[in-house]
Amino acid sequence: MVQTLRSFIMPLPSGQAILPNSLMIEVLPFATPLKVENAPTWMAGIMLWRSRNVPLVSLERLVYETTPKPEVHARIIIIHSLQGNPRLSHFGLLSEDAPRLINLERAEIVEQATPLQLPRTGVLSWVHIKEQAAFIPDVDAIEAALSPIMRHHS
Repeated sequence: MVQTLRSFIMPLPSGQAILPNSLMIEVLPFATPLKVENAPTWMAGIMLWRSRNVPLVSLERLVYETTPKPEVHARIIIIHSLQGNPRLSHFGLLSEDAPRLINLERAEIVEQATPLQLPRTGVLSWVHIKEQAAFIPDVDAIEAALSPIMRHHS
């Protein structure tokens, strides 16, 4: 039995992330977020979305430890959180461009070792899909790191 996974490939300046279709809510054009004092560098700030303060995460900073400059095609991808925290029901991810929908068969996703030069922070798994390197974000870990920050900004 072949199982197809509907996913989105999210382009980043240094690579790409794969997100399950079920996590994504909305793709927005980039808007400069409000800065948060004493937040980690990978937290780009907070934005107002549907009358809620939503944290914005730079996977580029978190995973690749580089600081991208927002490009004209940059997008904010709003996703569901997984832990059921009412103060953090959604958060945004910065993307270099609009994510691309892809249908993947399980056999097309090949797990890889963590690249030696990169930390494992924010990464559930490094993979190859259709001959391209990518990673699956650890949404639970990202949400757990955001939760104490958002207690003061809900």
